[in-house]
Amino acid sequence: MQKKCLDQITSSLADGEQVLASVATACDTGGHLFGHTGVLAATTSRLAFCARRAYSRTVDLFEDYPYDSVQGISFASVGSGVVAGNYGTNNTSGQIAISTPKMQRIFMPMGITTPSNGAESKLLVDVAKKRIASLRDANVLADRSSAARNDPTELLRQLASLHNAGVLTEDEFATKKAKVLKRI
Repeated sequence: MQKKCLDQITSSLADGEQVLASVATACDTGGHLFGHTGVLAATTSRLAFCARRAYSRTVDLFEDYPYDSVQGISFASVGSGVVAGNYGTNNTSGQIAISTPKMQRIFMPMGITTPSNGAESKLLVDVAKKRIASLRDANVLADRSSAARNDPTELLRQLASLHNAGVLTEDEFATKKAKVLKRI
């Protein structure tokens, strides 16, 4: 079933989008303790969870978490021998928590009994954190750039620079300067 879930996620990818990391998980989807088992994947633009209920043969849950809506993602170690639900998910390494403005989900990576499986969960969280941080950095830069374009002092400096370089004539410079000064 994990292959079907990963195939479902892969088939939902937009042009240029790629799966960067994935891990088999169980998820608490409300009312059922870890009632869905499937795959959580970090792509270039979002987190995706595709799953099925225990004993079901078909995919019956697909959730998307675009990085710009994810408020937080974390990996936390838990005690050894924790069993998630009735599904035999022996989790000895940790859980992944994702929060958005609308919900919080807890994912229990399945069958984590070796350091390499725990490493896959940590990798997925690290990849998602880096994608979220780069998206937020890009948004901050865009906001700063927009603010600079609207700052009258900065606009006057740019106009003076263009005038001094001979790009603007005296009349063009005076007209544009007057427009900027009217806004103040």
